[in-house]
Amino acid sequence: MKFKRECDLLFHKAEQDLELAKLAIDSKKIDSEQILFHLQQSAEKYIKSLLSFLKIEFPKTHDIDSLISILKAQLPSLPEYTDSFVDLSDYAVEGRYSFVIDPEIDAKDYVEKLHDFSMFVHNFISK
Repeated sequence: MKFKRECDLLFHKAEQDLELAKLAIDSKKIDSEQILFHLQQSAEKYIKSLLSFLKIEFPKTHDIDSLISILKAQLPSLPEYTDSFVDLSDYAVEGRYSFVIDPEIDAKDYVEKLHDFSMFVHNFISK
């Protein structure tokens, strides 16, 4: 698959991470921290896709809070649930190699939010 723009590649990678999380939830064989890792990666890449489309330089970071702050400065009309993606930041690296699990985090809820966010991003970058 060939990509003409960085934002399209990031969007595609975000979609793959979201799909992996969905499959993992359905399998019941994958640990929660692995599912949350892919949800974190999906959120991060969707945000970076928007930043790339807007030609906003962003740091190499997994810190969703800082990425959202950068994005909000140029695009204040983000869906209100976008701030909830910050809760996934701990799963970028730490969650992959340890057992950092917050029982308050509902993976299925994040799948729904990220699915909705994917449509928001797609509509935006398809202009």
